[in-house]
Amino acid sequence: KNILKKKSLEIHKNGLQKRDFIYVEDVCFKLVKELYTSSKKNKLDINTNKFISILDLKKCLDIISEKKNSFKFTKTPEGYDDK
Repeated sequence: KNILKKKSLEIHKNGLQKRDFIYVEDVCFKLVKELYTSSKKNKLDINTNKFISILDLKKCLDIISEKKNSFKFTKTPEGYDDK
């Protein structure tokens, strides 16, 4: 959103935190699949196990947007996981 508005990106802490991103369609597929199995799991993990740092994600966004987007490091807001 900030890239489209030509605003600076805010990166919490040092940007080295890693995240596992997944398509919403993949999550829905997994949920529907579980609904139709006889498994009685109490917990269902849905992930890709492919982690990317926030700084690497910023580099990907630079490539996609075909420009070097400005950014600033900010303090992580209360309640956010910055690990």
